[in-house]
Amino acid sequence: MAKKKSSKRVSFSAYQIDVQYIQKSNSGKADTIKDTWDAEFFGKLLREIHARDNSAKKFVVSDEWFMLLSDLQEDEHTIYGNFKCAEYGRVADLIHADTLKSRTNPRQMREGEEDYVHFMIRKKDGFVLLQYNIKLNRSKLQDYLDRHGKNTLMNSSYCSFNICSLLSVDFIEDLKRLDKIKSTKIEITSKVDTGENEFIREMQGEMEELEATHVSLEFKAKRVKEGLQSIVPYINKFRGQRGVTSIKVIGEHKGAEKSINIDKSHEIYRPDVKVDKNNNPSSEDLYDKIASIIKGRDSLKRSE
Repeated sequence: MAKKKSSKRVSFSAYQIDVQYIQKSNSGKADTIKDTWDAEFFGKLLREIHARDNSAKKFVVSDEWFMLLSDLQEDEHTIYGNFKCAEYGRVADLIHADTLKSRTNPRQMREGEEDYVHFMIRKKDGFVLLQYNIKLNRSKLQDYLDRHGKNTLMNSSYCSFNICSLLSVDFIEDLKRLDKIKSTKIEITSKVDTGENEFIREMQGEMEELEATHVSLEFKAKRVKEGLQSIVPYINKFRGQRGVTSIKVIGEHKGAEKSINIDKSHEIYRPDVKVDKNNNPSSEDLYDKIASIIKGRDSLKRSE
């Protein structure tokens, strides 16, 4: 029999929340959309969602998985909580890991095991840690808040918000190791409302005419060794934008083609967290651990 563990590593991905507003032009030029951060607005959005009945704040995907904002707390420096989620719609026999004996699973088809995905937002700059979950990722969180935070957004001075990946040091190092940077591929879906991004909205219009659900755009470099000074700002322009489902940099290393996916290259933290008798992380200990990470992490650089 395996020895019972008292703690385990829990993975968290780091993101940045940007809130957009429209800056009016006084010179006859087109209005521009600016990024900022507003902890008061975002806290209100989460509080209004959390105050609803569970059935009213549930978000269902393909009638096989759901999520809802279950816990929400706040202190002087952070907003934090967790999402309850469960996968259902399929029942199979249970098998014991040691004896390999199977038995009938008593669970019903519409039941699923409860899972909790924790998060913490730093008030001063919108830095976010989100617990890793194969279902509840950045895009699902964006979809959830878009849907259930719509009224709060409409009654504010803002036009949209985005949850953006933070490029990791490993991503920059991977780019440096490329002998050539050939192109950047961006995949856009027609299934998501893009909000104010004119370019992505135009691409979605083209997809509707073609009755397509996704389109992949490849932007080729004029010079195969353009360097970080051009590729990173370009990626930052599209990362976290609604409708963008994938960003990849295509290059060469020692004659072989290499693809670097931004979704697999963001900041990740793995604190050691206490677990209960069922190997579930202790929320209290988990909040303490990620609060320590957030406190020590450098402030985000914002240009407004």
